Amino acid sequence: MKNYRLALSLFYLPLAYAFAFEYACAADGTISFAGGVVVPSCVVTLNGSTASGSVTLPDVPTGALAVSGNTAGRTNFTLNLASCVTIAGKATVNAFFEAGPGVNPVTGNLINSGNATNVVIQILVASNSQQIIPGSPAQAQPKGVSLAAGSGVLNYAAQYYATGASGAGTVSSSLTYVLAYY
Repeated sequence: MKNYRLALSLFYLPLAYAFAFEYACAADGTISFAGGVVVPSCVVTLNGSTASGSVTLPDVPTGALAVSGNTAGRTNFTLNLASCVTIAGKATVNAFFEAGPGVNPVTGNLINSGNATNVVIQILVASNSQQIIPGSPAQAQPKGVSLAAGSGVLNYAAQYYATGASGAGTVSSSLTYVLAYY
């Protein structure tokens, strides 16, 4: 019986130390989180319709997207902001495009869920054609809308982008945005 107890003690002793050390660690720091919940300060419409909707790009021939890097079918769209009210400490509002399952995290291009091959969609600032990388804190933006003005328009564009020689088919994707106040 003594040998049995000794064997059990030798078996459980390392486990006891492992659990003791797990809880013996001291805290190295504290992380605090802060934020806020605000009442929407603007009414948003996509191309003058509702806050959510579709932007239809034109049909383009495969030859227009024959080589990786080719672009075609640029289509402008707007986010119209109206009835904006001021928020303490904030002067401007802009759209922030979020990363999500429909966004390639490396290129920022919108992933095609249609059946055309080697074609994705890019989102651009309409005024300077700078690509917007959804989810990036430093994403390109048009000039924001002044909350004091009460209304304004954010101008964007979408275009097809070839990742190789394109194959005929449908192209579709989606993207989520939120209003960012700064």
